[in-house]
Amino acid sequence: MISCTRKVGTKMPSPAADTIVVNASYTKHIKPLVTEKCATTGCHIANFPFGDFTQYSDLKAKVTNGKLNLLVFDKKLMPPATYPQLTTDQYQLLKTWVDNGAIEN
Repeated sequence: MISCTRKVGTKMPSPAADTIVVNASYTKHIKPLVTEKCATTGCHIANFPFGDFTQYSDLKAKVTNGKLNLLVFDKKLMPPATYPQLTTDQYQLLKTWVDNGAIEN
């Protein structure tokens, strides 16, 4: 028997993506992401007035004081429009890491 009915809008999540998001590691996932998207020439590197994100302590300070949440998640001002943007998966990975305490693991 053949059916012409299918559920529309049902998307099964990728197990690999779910595993990464749930088990976000600073060393394995967040640091490379921040290095690629934030700690670039002219932004968030040594002596940058708004934080050196090559250093965990500076990134953690922005999480703790709420600036990262405000600028990345609430206002969506970071990264600036002229820089490469976060993919949906990268955005979710960073958000999950922050929501889970932004630990250095």
